[in-house]
Amino acid sequence: MVYFYYIFMNAKCFILNFGSIHRKMQLTTIMIFLEYLGIFHLTFSMNNLEQLTAEQRHIVLCVDNIVHRHLLPRKSLRVSLPSVDYNVTSPTLTRTHLQEYNFNMVDTFLRIVTDGARCSVEVSRIGAAQPEILNEYFLKHDSYIIFTGIHKEESDIISSLSEQLQELQNEGSWNYRARFVVVTSVHINVSIQELAFKILKEMWKYYNVMDVLTVMSVSNITFNDTVVDSAIPEGNKSEIDIQLFSWFPYTSPTHCDKLKEAVLVDRWNSDGEFVLKVNLFPEKVPKTFHKCSTKVISFINPPALMEISDNNYTGLEVNFVEFIFKRLNLTAQYIVSPNTKETYYRMLMQTVQQLEPSSSDIAVGLLPLHSHAIAEATIPYLYVKLSWYVPCPKPASRWKSIHKIFGSLVWTCFSAVSILAVIIMWLLAKYETQLHVRESPNYKTIMYCIYNVLAITTGVSVPQKPISLSLRIFFIAWVWYAIAMTTVYQAYFIGFLVNPGFEKSITTLNDLLKSGIEYGYQVEMDILTFSDPLYKSITRKRKICNSVYQCLQRVIERKDFATIFDSFHAEYFRTKLLFHNIHVPVCTLEEDVIMYRVSMFMAKGNPLLHRFNKLTTRVFEAGLIEKRLNDFMSSPRLDDHPIDDDDTNFSDFATNELNTYYSTFSLIHLQVVFYVLLIGQIISTFVFLVEVLYYRACITAANNTALYRAQRDH
Repeated sequence: MVYFYYIFMNAKCFILNFGSIHRKMQLTTIMIFLEYLGIFHLTFSMNNLEQLTAEQRHIVLCVDNIVHRHLLPRKSLRVSLPSVDYNVTSPTLTRTHLQEYNFNMVDTFLRIVTDGARCSVEVSRIGAAQPEILNEYFLKHDSYIIFTGIHKEESDIISSLSEQLQELQNEGSWNYRARFVVVTSVHINVSIQELAFKILKEMWKYYNVMDVLTVMSVSNITFNDTVVDSAIPEGNKSEIDIQLFSWFPYTSPTHCDKLKEAVLVDRWNSDGEFVLKVNLFPEKVPKTFHKCSTKVISFINPPALMEISDNNYTGLEVNFVEFIFKRLNLTAQYIVSPNTKETYYRMLMQTVQQLEPSSSDIAVGLLPLHSHAIAEATIPYLYVKLSWYVPCPKPASRWKSIHKIFGSLVWTCFSAVSILAVIIMWLLAKYETQLHVRESPNYKTIMYCIYNVLAITTGVSVPQKPISLSLRIFFIAWVWYAIAMTTVYQAYFIGFLVNPGFEKSITTLNDLLKSGIEYGYQVEMDILTFSDPLYKSITRKRKICNSVYQCLQRVIERKDFATIFDSFHAEYFRTKLLFHNIHVPVCTLEEDVIMYRVSMFMAKGNPLLHRFNKLTTRVFEAGLIEKRLNDFMSSPRLDDHPIDDDDTNFSDFATNELNTYYSTFSLIHLQVVFYVLLIGQIISTFVFLVEVLYYRACITAANNTALYRAQRDH
């Protein structure tokens, strides 16, 4: 009834906001009428408190105590009410005696709860019209209170509960990890523990709800659990006996994730208090799991999961799961599918769909993090990149690398400075001679100055030092300049002799398209959404890869293909090559196609999720996952397993051409030096022969001239 008062007060505010000035008198009359009407309904609802039976009052007090102790500190509360009967021949609502009994109790409870609540409280009833929600964002409820109503049969209670849970589950605000309080009353002689067991089983098996507290009241109680009876003192038993049941998984090796019995948590007596005064919502997931068996569902996917022998598996994810299971004292039961020729996406979906509802099953297999209807993912523990793998650039020619040591501008400036040094050296020598200062003949001609500048530049001594002071100062300045330039040049020169670098590489999608090489990937990549418009052209012309490893082998070996591959399996492929003494680099484009996060999947409501997330966070923050990945990739055990079902033949690789990952320094790297030396020797020999022939020609001509003159004089 309290809601009528709220409606009238809101109506009054509405009228105040939208009334006009010339109708003030009429509005005042209406407001006074609404206030009196609200007071009337409020007084009527207060009288209903006195109309409740003793059992109803204690149920209201008990649930209100639970709400304030365990539910109100949370953000939101959802109250669900059972449906009411409608008359077929009349649109008016008709209530039976039991429904009127339910209505009065629930109405009183809602008034008490909403008076002191400091959180969002939502109320819904089965069959009532729900407001249309335009915003897709939903606030997940932290707590639920479900009133099943008073029924004469157990099946009616279960049916009312299931009907409300289905209605709540279809909403976006549904939260199966919230705290649930189920309030029910029966007026027949039944075993409350058996009824509580059926309620808990219904919620866990079909709705994945584990954190449930049932509030049970009954007249003429028949309770057969002697162990629980003995736990309650005799003096506290009275005619008002509201019993609270719940269940706890992993209490023993025989009670793992399956509900075996309902446990009596506490009782509410006629004194208006709990008997045991214990925590009604304790932590249900223990720290140790008593070696309970947990199914690990996956498929053969090297190197994440590989089969050693029958029901014996290894792999990166297997090791990670075993590490967590050891910490939690769990036992793994592997259900592994063979590696078929189906796409990875289909294998992923089949693996997740094998998860049994309301169980502790776990699905692994490098599964990317995504939303799923029947499962939920752990926090990601591995990040994998999808990239374009392209041919690595070829090593550059050592001959071409020599002139790349300095740029063209540096070479031009150095040549200009050298020519200027020759001219200055010749002018200084000539100027000192005019001042009657003695100077060496080696600096008085242009040709000699060229010889001296080249000698200093190449680190060769000159025939004679300059004599004059000015020429000596310029000479030593040129020596310092030449030493600086030649030192830098020689350092780069030796570096290029050892590693001349590489030709232009493919770094972008435009470079890939302009290169003219073929490209392709698996069909399952078509589900990806590419933002770059260039992928429209790539999709039309791409080839289909039946085996990603064979496509990657073509990229490395023949260098005429490009493919999309994930970094995890690409590193595994390169590691397998190392075991065959094949050292090759693997090159990718600068921009990744996509990065996805790898997680494990569990059935919704799995009690292990929080513990897995906590351990995974600690392992990830400590860097142990990266360490385990590196250690596993370098393990010799990888060499004993085929890389895939096709078992790529590594003997097909042309190892002599592919082993370019490192090189041994030898005389081959110095062939440029010897070629330059040989060319210099040939040129010097040629010049020497020219000088000898020129000298002989000059001597012969001089002798002939002298002989001719002697003969003429005689």
